[in-house]
Order: sequence, then structure tokens, then C-alpha cells
Amino acid sequence: MPLPTPTLRHLASVAAAYTLSGLLALHLAIPPGYVSPLYPAAGIALAAVLSYGRKIWPAILTGAILTNIGAVVQTGLEGWAQITPLIVGIGAVLQASAGAALAERWSRFPLDTAGPILRFLFLVGPVSCLIGASFGTSALVISGGLPLSDAGFTWWNWWAGDAIGILIAAPLALAFIGQPRQDWAPRRLSIALPMLVALLILAALEVQVARWEQERLQARFERDAHYLSSMLRKRFEDYTGVLQATERVMVAAPGMGQQGFQEFAAPWLARYDGLKAIGWIPHVPAAGRAAFEDAARADAATPDFMIRDRDRHNALHPAAPRPEYYPIRLIAPLESNRRALGLNILSVPNAVDAVNRSLASGKAASTRAFELTQETEGKLGVVVYQRTAGPAAQEPPSGPPQGVAFVALRIEDAVQSVLRHYPMPGMVYCLTERAPDAPLGHRIAGQENCPAPQETAPGGIDPWIDSFDFAGRRWSISFSVSPGYNALYRGWEAWILLAIGLLSTGMLGAFLLSSTGRARRIEDMVQQRTQELADATRKLRTQQAMLTHAERIARLGSWEVDPVSGRGHGSAELFTILGLPYRDCLSLIDLKNAAHPDDQQALEEAFEQMDRGQAASSLDIRVPFGDSALPERTVHFTIEAGDRSDGSKTLRGTAQDVTASRAAEAHIHYLAHYDMLTGLPNRSLWASRAEQALAIARRNHLRMGVLFLDLDNFKKINDTLGHPVGDRLLAAAAQRLALCLREEDVLARLGGDEFVVLLPQIHTADDAAIVARKLIGSLTRPFDIDGQELSTSTSIGIALYPANGADVDILLKHADTAMYDAKSAGRNDFRFFTPDMNNRAYARLMLENALRHALERDELELDYQPQWAMPGQKLIGVEALVRWNHPERGRISPAEFIPLAEETGLIQSIGDWVLHAACRQQAAWQAAGLPPLTIAVNISALQFRRSDFAGHVRQVFADTGVSPRHFELEITESALMQPSVETEAQFASLRNLGLGLALDDFGTGYSSLSYLKRLPLTRLKIDRSFVRDLPGDPEDAAIATATLSIARDLGLEVVAEGVETEAQRDFLLERQCAVMQGYLFSRPLPAQAITELLASQPDAAG
Repeated sequence: MPLPTPTLRHLASVAAAYTLSGLLALHLAIPPGYVSPLYPAAGIALAAVLSYGRKIWPAILTGAILTNIGAVVQTGLEGWAQITPLIVGIGAVLQASAGAALAERWSRFPLDTAGPILRFLFLVGPVSCLIGASFGTSALVISGGLPLSDAGFTWWNWWAGDAIGILIAAPLALAFIGQPRQDWAPRRLSIALPMLVALLILAALEVQVARWEQERLQARFERDAHYLSSMLRKRFEDYTGVLQATERVMVAAPGMGQQGFQEFAAPWLARYDGLKAIGWIPHVPAAGRAAFEDAARADAATPDFMIRDRDRHNALHPAAPRPEYYPIRLIAPLESNRRALGLNILSVPNAVDAVNRSLASGKAASTRAFELTQETEGKLGVVVYQRTAGPAAQEPPSGPPQGVAFVALRIEDAVQSVLRHYPMPGMVYCLTERAPDAPLGHRIAGQENCPAPQETAPGGIDPWIDSFDFAGRRWSISFSVSPGYNALYRGWEAWILLAIGLLSTGMLGAFLLSSTGRARRIEDMVQQRTQELADATRKLRTQQAMLTHAERIARLGSWEVDPVSGRGHGSAELFTILGLPYRDCLSLIDLKNAAHPDDQQALEEAFEQMDRGQAASSLDIRVPFGDSALPERTVHFTIEAGDRSDGSKTLRGTAQDVTASRAAEAHIHYLAHYDMLTGLPNRSLWASRAEQALAIARRNHLRMGVLFLDLDNFKKINDTLGHPVGDRLLAAAAQRLALCLREEDVLARLGGDEFVVLLPQIHTADDAAIVARKLIGSLTRPFDIDGQELSTSTSIGIALYPANGADVDILLKHADTAMYDAKSAGRNDFRFFTPDMNNRAYARLMLENALRHALERDELELDYQPQWAMPGQKLIGVEALVRWNHPERGRISPAEFIPLAEETGLIQSIGDWVLHAACRQQAAWQAAGLPPLTIAVNISALQFRRSDFAGHVRQVFADTGVSPRHFELEITESALMQPSVETEAQFASLRNLGLGLALDDFGTGYSSLSYLKRLPLTRLKIDRSFVRDLPGDPEDAAIATATLSIARDLGLEVVAEGVETEAQRDFLLERQCAVMQGYLFSRPLPAQAITELLASQPDAAG
């Protein structure tokens, strides 16, 4: 339809909207520059042309001119740049007209579908904005208002600002002025309100981004200024260092000639730019003037030397008579400073004050900035003086000075020497000298007009000012930026952040146009939905009947579907079971989609079987919960084909939640085939898989390996730390072992700490050895169990098919036999089965059986290791040591049968026998009238952990009638690996009986000072491993000494075991070890020999 002719009101409103939005955008520009990244006026102009036609151009031109006049005023452009508003206005009119033409060609109005909307916002807008950006940037460059170097950035910024302005403002403007009105009026509120809010947020974002950019530039400037200031300070400190070096040289060599002084000064002059002269000024009294001048002329370098004064016109004259002189005698470089040679500095007003200050204080003193005598370019400099005195000079100096050293600086050269090494483009400096008559100071170098402290430089960058002292003068260095600083260091981060926000807002506009444009289609859909709801209401009664039927079915959901139309209905319980929202209509697709994606195919095949004539079908499917965090349910489906009363076919069925029952069945299966502690297969499942692998190996002539694993020292950990800790260690070890195996290998737990590995299809025995090494290596790293570091290893036996057996039981038995051989060889290793291992396994079994009968057959006996009080070597006690006299093998070493007893649990019975036997022997000695003797009895960790151990010990003493005061229980550190309240109570009960408590093998296990403090111990026993290499081994010597010191401080007695040499005895005696035992004094003796010793030493136990 034709567009309306714009009225004066339309022209005025468009011009006002263009002007206001344009001026607002200019105030939101991000530095550097005056082009805004968001220019809504471009979108208003395009919407106006689309709504009122091209006759609206006067309003666009007026608005553009007014906006850019404001921009010219804001940026201070002058000259030809003042015609920029007119050129920019023409470009704005052409841009809006071109955009409207492109929109009519590429988009369909009133922009109610996605395609035309996207083409309008992301094609028409950006393409048409090329015109405005090109006109505006060209006008600024041609008129001199914009450097050519900034043209690219300004053009891009201008184009982006117009394009984004169209993206954001065009939808908003069309909502208010778009034609025809009936198409846009209903959409106004839905578009305008979100877009206005988005624009307000964008405006706030743009202001904040501009502030961030300004703060970033300020921070960068201050960092650079601080750095340059510190470099300048250091340079002036270097000049002071040169002065002090000169002063020291002249103190050391006061008679130095001009040639020598030139050689000394040359390196300093070459190193530091700005250093114009280095010199020395001796003190010359009036009486010595003539002689001084003659001596100076005698120097070949200064044949015409004369002491001269300088007048106020910088002219030199022979010095007038005065009581003393300070002439420049040595100066370098000589040729450029020859005019200053012989100058009496007392005639230079600027120097007198500085010289007097240095003479008075002995410190460096600088003159005020002035034109140096040797200056030829009119630049300012300073001279810094330093009094020289003899080596014995005092502070403050006293007596006549030897002279004055000085350095002369040209200040601007000194500053520039630093700036050349550390260039900072865009920064200018000003150096001033503070003075009472000038609060801001006198400029001595740098820019002509130094910035005031509160003065803001171009681009909004505040100057940086720092003050420092230089040789008694207060100087101030200030840095400010040149007009191009912001352009040099512009940052793109702020632009990127803003662009994201702008594009997001533009996408919001596109979405709003699309969503509001589809309102009429949505109304049609609403009408359709209303009709569907009416149909659902008519079926409500039928649904109610189905619901009643479903309630009568115990925990079942029922359904019925027409196989032709695919539509039907289901009970409320059905929807609950399937996790679907309740609705009147149900289809076969709904049933299928409710199933787990992996089970949908099976359900669909069941429906197809019904179509092919099958009468019924049933299956289990999985149904996921709506909340993915919950486990899926198992639903049992039944499907039946039936006939309706009208003769048509139907499908009906039920769905029952069988999750609980299936889980119970699975759990029963798991319990039957898996180990609950580790999650590994158990013996039954492993044997089944091994039989399958063995059948494959027989059929294909393959090799197979069986590895039998047993954890080393696990029983000790389990007994001392308790079964919960042992269980967690087993689970952790199982995880590591499983990581060493292939997917086809089978790891199982047989029970306790025994595991078995099936290696199907190996090529050589080396393959099994490689796996065994991996398994052993996996347990090398300690385990962290409840914050406690535990270590274990494994011994592995390997049996191979077909070499070591033809069935699973034989292979497992042979692998077990090989494992025991690995343990016997030292543990933490593996062994392949060999036939002779059967003999060793049989021998071990026989030894175990014999040990079980040893107590019944009275084959055990006790020997007693004497304990001696030193240094008098008096017998005060014995340690009871169990011995086994085998009827066939003779005496068997405890090292052979004690580990076997611990492994089989017989250690408890043996320990009880030892305690009874020791009590009976004590009673026999007492009955013979022998003096009392303390008997030490070893207690295993397994005995000690028995909850009734203290009561059992009490009963033993009651039965034998001996006093516990003459007994000592020796407990190893392994029993204290996990001290607890129960452990401490056990110790207290034993101590209350009168028993002594000794900690055996101290230092070899889990030594902890905390249990020495908490537990009521009476003795520590130094293990023989720490005594063996005394006194030669420094580590053993340190351990023994520390143990004795700790025991002495805690009030504990110490017994040293295994003393075999006099050197060991003497070492321990020197460290006040009061009790010893070992072969040096006596080997373990039978009871009769101890009886004879007691008889010969009636007071030995006293």
C-alpha cells in the first residue's frame, strides 16, 4: 500500500529523535576518538524512510547537521573541518535512502518471519552503512580534522556504530512509526519495552566501558611515568656516585696531573651522557697564589693557567686579590672546558652557596640551575660540589679543606640520555626546581609549560608528578601526555565487550520482530488447540472408566491402542509408571518413546509381531526417570491382540513396574558370583570362566596362565589395625591389581588376602612373567587408608597350561604351590611352578601339622637369655625364649616355625603355653628358695588384641600362684600401630596387676613418641640391629644414644639386646645403659643352668 506523505509534525519528530539520539551517542564514545560504537540515529533514519518514504529526507539532513555540529564543538575542530556536518548530513540521507531501497528488494514487510528479518538487520543495514562511514571519514580527513593514520579505525568505528544502530534502533522505531499501523500497533509494546530496557542497559555498559578504558590508559601512563621517574632518579644518583669517586681519587692522589686526571675521567664521561665536566678545585690561600699558578703552568697541558674571576656578563678577568681562592685546577674533558680552567668559583654567585654548603657539611651540594661557564647553546645546567679532605677527616668536617671535587651537568642532556634508552612515545616531561619564590618551581628542562598538579592533559589523562632531592636541591619531575597518546595505546578489549553487548541486543530485536510477527499464526494455533481440548472433554467419561479399571488392577497400568490409527488411551497408573504426563490420548509412538533409547527397538519389534498375527508377547524394558540423577526403572510389558465389539482389531496390554523384583534377582546373582568387598568375581565365577577359557585353549591348541596371588604381611596389618582397615586395604589393592590386566583377563578374590588371575591366550611364559611384574609393581606405592600410610606387597605363583596341568583345579593348586615357594624365597616376587615344589609344599604342610601337635606332645621348651645389671654384671632377669624339639628333625629354629605359627594362628596357643611355663618355672625357683628373678615373656600382637587378654593373664597368675611383680611382658611396636582407648585401657589393666611392660625391638617398627608418653611402659629394648655395628656405625650410634636419652627423660629403663663385643658394651656403658643381654655375657640357657647361676649369685636379683 502507498506510504503517507510526511507532515510537518512527522518531519519535526524525526529530526528531533535523530538529533537527541545522535548527541547522546556522541557522549557515550569510548576514548580515543569521537565516533560512537552505537549510533541509533542511523536506525531512526532508515525506519523513517521505510515508514514515510524518501520525502522525509529534510528531517534526516537537519538532524544529522545538528548532531555533527555538536560533535565539532565537542572535539574542538577548526578551519575546513567545520563543513563536516553538512557532508555527514548528505551521507546520512543517502545511506537511509539506499537502505530503504535494499530493504524493499531483499526483505518482505511487515517483517513477520525470520528470513526477511535477518536479511533486513544483518544484510541491508551493514551494506547501506558503508555510505555514511565513507562520507564522514573522508570529510574529516580532507578537512584536516582527522589524521590519515586514524582513518581506518575511525571508518570501521563509524560503520560499526551505524550498523549496530540500525540493528538495535530500527525495530524500536518501526514499532512506533511503522506503516501500515494495523500491522505494527499490536506489536509496539512487545517490541518497545524489552528494547528500551536493553538500550538503557547498553547505555550504562557503554558509559562503564568508557570509564574502564580511561582508567586503563591512566594506569598505563602512571606505570610508565613511575618507571621513567625511577630511571631519572637513578641517573642523578649515578652522577653523585661519579662525584664521590672523584673526591676519593683526589684524597688518595692530591698531586695528580692533568693527563692523569683526563685518563681517570674519560670512562665516566663516556658512560654517562649529560655529564659535561668532572673537575677538582684546590683550596689556595692568598699567600700561595703565585706558587700555585707557577706550578700549574709547569704542566704541559695548562701552560697559560691563571686564576680568574667571572663577571655577571660571563666574561673572565684575572682574579682580584682576596684571602683565599678556589680555582678549577683539573677539569675533563679539557678541550671543551678549557675556558673554565682557573675559574675561581667564589666569583660565580650560583656556585658560592653550593660550595659553602659542601664545605660546611662535607656532603655533595648542587647549585641552582644556571648557564655554565663553558655553555655555548644557552641551556641550563648545575654544578655539584663535594668537599675533599684527608683520610682522617671527620663528620662533620673540621679544619681547612683540601679542596672541592665537582661535576657539571647539562640537565636536558642528562634527562634525554635516559629517555633515549627508555622511549615512551606520547609522553612529555617537565623538570622544575623548587624555590620559595615559585610555588610551582622554576622550569629547568622539558616542555615550556609544566602542567599544574590538578591539570588534565588531552584525552583526560591526569599528569604524574614526583619530587626528589638532588644534592641538597628539591627537584620535581612531571610527566604528561601528548594529544596522540590515547591513539597510540588504544585497547580493543573494551570494544569487544561492548560489541558483544550490542550484537546481543540486536539479536534480541530480531527475536522480538520474529516473535511478534507470528502472533496471527499463534492465534490460529490457539483456536486449533481449543478444538482439541473440546474433543478431550468429550472423552473424559471414557477416561474416568479406564481410571476405575486401572485402580482395580494391582500396581498395573493398562492401555489400548487402535493399530490402524495408532491412537488410543491408557490408565493414569500407566502414565505414572512410564513417567509421562497424564493425557487423554495415547499412541504406540508414546509407548515406544517412553522406553530407554536402547530398548525402543525391542518394543517396536514386539508391536510388529502383533501386526504379523502373533497372539501375545511380553518383554522387560527400561524406563528412565524424568530426573536423570535417579536410576532407571524396569517395566514388564504384556501385549495382546484382540477384537472390539464392532469387529475391529485392537492392541491392549499392561505395564508393571518390576524394578524391585529384578533388582533382587540381580543382587542374588551378584552375591552368588562376585566378592562383596572388592567387587571382583568370586571363586565360582572365576572357575566358570576358567573352564570356558580352558575349553577354547584345548580346541585351538593355545596356552593359558593361572596366577595365584597372596598379599605379604597382610595378616599382621589385619591383626594389629583391625579388620575394617584390612578390608579397605584389600579393596584398594584389588583396584590397583585390576588396572594391570587386559580386558579379557579375569581377576578374582578367592578369600582372605588371596587373589587369582586367569590369563587366556598367552604366547609364551614371558607373557605371564610380564603380567606378574606389573602386579607386583602396582603395590609398590604405599596406600593411604584413613589417613594412615600402609605398605604391602604380593607373592605370586604361576602355573601354565598345558605344561603344568590339564584342568582348572590342578592349575590352581600348582599356582598356589608356586606362590608359597615365592613367599619362602623372601616374598614380593613370583615363581613358575616346577614339580619339585610339590615336595616343598608337602614338607611345609607336614611341619604345620607337627607344630599343631607340638603342644599336645610336650615338644616345646623354654630357654632363658640372662639380663645383666651393669657395670657390676649382676643377673637381674631373663627373657623366656621358646624352643621346639622335633622328635625327628631335632631342635627347629624359631625363625622357621614362629612365622608359620603367626600365619596359621597357632601363635596364640604357643604364647599361652609360654606364659604358663614361665610362671611354673618362677614358682619352682621360688620353691627352691632362690632369690626372685624377673622373667620377660614375649607377647604377640594377635594375643594382645584379644579383648580378654588382661583377664586371661590375671587368671594364669592366679592358677600358678606366682606374683606378677616378677614378670615383664614384652610387646612389639607392631601391636601399637593403631593405639586406641581400648589399647590404653589394656595397658593400664596389665600395669595394675604389677606387671612390667617393655616395648620390644624399639625403633624397628612404627616408632612414635606419643605412645611412649601415653602408655605406662617401664622399659625400652634397643633392637640388636642397632647394637650390631656399634660403635663404628654413626647412624646406629645416634639411634642408640637418642633412645637412651629419651628413655632417661621419660623415666624408663633401657635393655640393650645382642651385645656381643666389649666395644659395644663400653659404648653403651658410657651412655649409661644399665641393663644388657647378649652372647658377650651368655647365650640362652636352659632352666637348670639359670638355677645354677642363681645359686652362685644369691643376691643377683636383689
